[in-house]
Amino acid sequence: MNIQNLNPFFKGPKGEVLCQVAEKFWENGFCCYIAGGAVRDFLIGREINDLDLVTDALPKDIIKLFPKNIQVGIQFGIVVIIYKGHHFEVATFRSDGEYIDGRHPENVIFSSAELDAQRRDFTINALFYDLKTNIIIDFVNGREDIKLRLIRAVGSPQLRFQQDHLRVLRALRFEAQLDFQIESETWNSIKQWATSIPKVSAERIKQELSKGINSGAPCLFVLHLKTSGVYDVLFDNFITEIKNEIKLINKEIIKTQFMNEVILNQIYFEGKLNDLKINLFSPADLLSFLVLSFYYNFFENLIKELYLAYHSSISQKMNIHFNWGLKFDKSFKNISNYFNLSKLESKKFKELLSVSWYVSQWPKFRLGYRLNFLNECQSNLMLNLLYYQLPDHKNEFEIAKVKPSLFLNGTDVENLPPLQRGSFLKELLYLQWEGSIKSKPEALELLKNVYSKYKEESFRSSH
Repeated sequence: MNIQNLNPFFKGPKGEVLCQVAEKFWENGFCCYIAGGAVRDFLIGREINDLDLVTDALPKDIIKLFPKNIQVGIQFGIVVIIYKGHHFEVATFRSDGEYIDGRHPENVIFSSAELDAQRRDFTINALFYDLKTNIIIDFVNGREDIKLRLIRAVGSPQLRFQQDHLRVLRALRFEAQLDFQIESETWNSIKQWATSIPKVSAERIKQELSKGINSGAPCLFVLHLKTSGVYDVLFDNFITEIKNEIKLINKEIIKTQFMNEVILNQIYFEGKLNDLKINLFSPADLLSFLVLSFYYNFFENLIKELYLAYHSSISQKMNIHFNWGLKFDKSFKNISNYFNLSKLESKKFKELLSVSWYVSQWPKFRLGYRLNFLNECQSNLMLNLLYYQLPDHKNEFEIAKVKPSLFLNGTDVENLPPLQRGSFLKELLYLQWEGSIKSKPEALELLKNVYSKYKEESFRSSH
């Protein structure tokens, strides 16, 4: 029996090499498992990006088996092996010693698969896939939590976040990426350990925030940053400084050199985060973050000040409450050019801004239009933002997933004038969405009435 045909991780060029890597471990009496996020994503059906391996082989054994390697974390039992042009991170099963800096253990003890699983952050990330038997090994009920779509800390949530403060942000990021919910005890511990986040390196904070903002549910990510307390801890100094900068100078100076040189360069690029100076966000990312925050009224006045400070005439055209109408595109183009956004950044930012207009107008739209808009919307970002901004309309998002098949087609309406055919079929679609037309005979009756009206109007216009 060819095990390569049975194993989902052995597909493709890298999978073929992985199979050979695993066989080298087996031939020398060691096990070889896939660990962590790859197993989780395999069970969920998500694309698998990173393949991390774990084994009972000691680091010295791994180095002997694979002489071409990078000993990036040898003190933690981690070796990156390079085999036939592919890189694989391999870790020895371990238990962690005492955590002294809120991020890393002081030492590790090489142990067993079970103890290795028990040291990990969340149950959904503590699964192993035995490459030899194709069996998923679960010591922490991670598979059940995947079925329940829950993010639950392994063991004591208090201990997990005390050991590694970054896990607070990772939980919020996984929630947004996977569309899972955080288990209640884990959530309570997140709120208790939110104040510990500034102790984590600025670069790691930046990575998690960027992943969250660019996840499938950035609006939810920002919301839970706020409700967990993380948002206030991270951005209190940051927001205060922007406000102070705006208050120090008048609008005429801001809208010329000062806005560009001071606010963009000093605050956006320098990214002051509790006095940690890092490149936190690009201008587009930070503007997106501000807009997302606006949705939840975290600092509505600040955003108004930023736009007003940027250019008073543009602000008037935009109307800060986003009632832009026909002037939207022109106003957006001015902002996009001012911040020198790329086409991709402009597209993303425009989606963020246009959502506000749709939210304000949503109740005024007929149901058929709303359902059809949701069905045809190609932007996952826009759909997520609308979903969290329209809590009274959440059922519409589920209904809109299945578009009704039109009872009539182009041939049926060919007696209508060309310009009316498309309009009629669109109206028919809306009526079917709304449940007003439930059968083909009803659709034909509607067509008959419309055609009769058209003939009557044509007769009047010709006499």
